Amino acid sequence: MRRIRVMGCTSKTAVYNTLKCVHQTGSSTPKKQTGCPPLLNTPSQQELKAFV
Repeated sequence: MRRIRVMGCTSKTAVYNTLKCVHQTGSSTPKKQTGCPPLLNTPSQQELKAFV
């Protein structure tokens, strides 16, 4: 862990979280964020911007 931290100049927490993610999922990419879908899709958002 110390080698990774020195090589990448990252915090101890970031290294720990990445190693934990690799251990659980086998990949270093984080899980997709969950939550509500966007209220406006792209065409609706463009229409609103044009109106305002």
